[in-house]
Amino acid sequence: MMEGLSRICTTLAELNERMEQERKVYLAELEDRQRKGLRGDEAVRHYNQWMRRNDMEHLCVPE
Repeated sequence: MMEGLSRICTTLAELNERMEQERKVYLAELEDRQRKGLRGDEAVRHYNQWMRRNDMEHLCVPE
């Protein structure tokens, strides 16, 4: 049982790290997009480019 709990803790720690990295990328993209005043299709393209550049294609939205 302890081995199972240890695996769960490790998995949760790794998930937390990935989510924190995604949050940092998202906030940096948002700041850049707002600074540039992008809206609509341009904003979507900008967002998706950032996500792809950071190996986060799973966060892309349909264009």
